[in-house]
Amino acid sequence: MEQKLTQSNITFSVPNVILITAIIAFLVLCMISLAGLNSGGYQPEKKQVAINTHASNNGIVQLSITSKNTGTGIVNLGGYLVSFDFKFEAQLRDYGVTDSQDADVTITRLDIGKIQNTANGEFVDDFTIDQDHKQINEAIKNFIEVNKLVEVR
Repeated sequence: MEQKLTQSNITFSVPNVILITAIIAFLVLCMISLAGLNSGGYQPEKKQVAINTHASNNGIVQLSITSKNTGTGIVNLGGYLVSFDFKFEAQLRDYGVTDSQDADVTITRLDIGKIQNTANGEFVDDFTIDQDHKQINEAIKNFIEVNKLVEVR
């Protein structure tokens, strides 16, 4: 039996080694790049949310404080005049700075009265929801605090 040296082996030549090395390197780089693309983990689908924006025509039309902790008023709620009675509590809010003492108003009860359509003047049934009540409470609170309608001692 005759031994062949590696130099005389046709499959083991420098061009074949370079070719095999290049193929393996190419496959390794492809696998690394694919792993890098998928390594982001779970990515939830991006949902598009449409937000309708329009100028608000909500606001206090008339408000009066009738006693130490009650009041009445009218609010414009999307083209409807909503009359209401409310009860509130006022506490002194102090930030520890001189002349920073203001009344902090909290609406404790809101009673919706008659609702009138501003377009034709007809009265309609109560259609308000809890979100409307929250907006009305916040509008009352802000109106009282900005206009300093209550005094706390």
